[in-house]
Amino acid sequence: ENLPAIGDPVTPSQLIEANERMLTAFLALAGVVGDNMVRDPAWHMLDAGRALERAIQAVRLIRATLAGPRVSPEQGLIDAVMTALESIVTFRRRYPARRTVTAVVELMVLDERNPRSVAFQLRRLGGDLTRMPGASQGSRAVRLAEAAQEMLAGVDPQRVAALGED
Repeated sequence: ENLPAIGDPVTPSQLIEANERMLTAFLALAGVVGDNMVRDPAWHMLDAGRALERAIQAVRLIRATLAGPRVSPEQGLIDAVMTALESIVTFRRRYPARRTVTAVVELMVLDERNPRSVAFQLRRLGGDLTRMPGASQGSRAVRLAEAAQEMLAGVDPQRVAALGED
């Protein structure tokens, strides 16, 4: 074991090694959950949490990197954002000549067919919430998820992209 004790100074290579071990363990756990866990209320709660977390991460990353006052984001920045959101291949295939902030919003926020998008995650969240014990279409959690989906459906990607240009 090449890892230092808690409180000891660490080198960059030790941080990388620790990060790789942790990532491997998390990926193994995700595989076990995805492949072997019964689709009961506990699984739906876990899946709802993942969907909500993925949507929040996408919004925060896009807001932090591509929104706000800017000239025009460099293509490298847009590619980095799409790589971090695990959608660079889809993005390049779908928008070969038009890799813009508007295209990022279309694919990563509004596209209900993209499993990495906010819209897809909100739909997934709503589905998981309806499967919780005691939940119904009229439950508060389901209504909130549906309201978020409806708000997102009315978003104009060009207007969102233009917000940072002022």
